[in-house]
Amino acid sequence: MYPPSMIATGSIGAAVLGLGACSMSADELTELLAGITGTEVDCLRACQEQIEAALRESLREAAQTAPSPVPKAPR
Repeated sequence: MYPPSMIATGSIGAAVLGLGACSMSADELTELLAGITGTEVDCLRACQEQIEAALRESLREAAQTAPSPVPKAPR
């Protein structure tokens, strides 16, 4: 189980990488965040990978259960 600070840091890393909002590599960003928060790089990387996997699964399930868009009536 990860402490809340690790989950928060992993979430930030996953979001930044997912948005493509950083010129750093994934490893560089993880090392930077681990240094800032005083966490172990390997633990942070594992936490972030679990967050990313959970998000992928959630998005996949949402896409499968989303209703088909209703076509708009012509004006």
